[in-house]
Amino acid sequence: MQPKIEEIKKKFKDNKEAQAKALMAVYSENKINPLGGILPLLIQIPIIFALWRVFLNSINSDFSSIYPFIQAPTAIQTVFLGLFDLTKRNMLLAVIAGVLQYFQTKMVMPSFAKATEGKPSDTVNFSQVMSKQMLYFGPVISMVIFWTLPAALPLYWIIVTLMTILQQYLNREVKI
Repeated sequence: MQPKIEEIKKKFKDNKEAQAKALMAVYSENKINPLGGILPLLIQIPIIFALWRVFLNSINSDFSSIYPFIQAPTAIQTVFLGLFDLTKRNMLLAVIAGVLQYFQTKMVMPSFAKATEGKPSDTVNFSQVMSKQMLYFGPVISMVIFWTLPAALPLYWIIVTLMTILQQYLNREVKI
């Protein structure tokens, strides 16, 4: 894919509209959705906000108004597997979430060493530099954010990231 994209960029260097149309044609030929990675993130945003609100309030609500046909529990267990309280901050989970995000991003990123091999350094694409920086800054920002939130959110992020890594690994194995 990368050689085709580079060829299109060179061919339509001065005409951005024709370049965009040609890129979309290449994406449709190869059945690639350029926005395919955004949809899973958009689906997760309401879930993250809901978890944040629930655990921010420490689960001390009266459930009888929500489910009047079910007897309200007298106590809700907020300790996960006896290891940590889901309503409190947890630095270990924040670090694990950041590290897993790094590995997941590393799996998705193309090898820039191959793409820039033999080219002068001034031809390196700006988007490649930004992607490489996000490989490191994304996980660090995630760790900082997750450090301020209840442990349920980084735990959720860890599970989703592990499932994404597994899915990417299985997809790679099937294509080879």
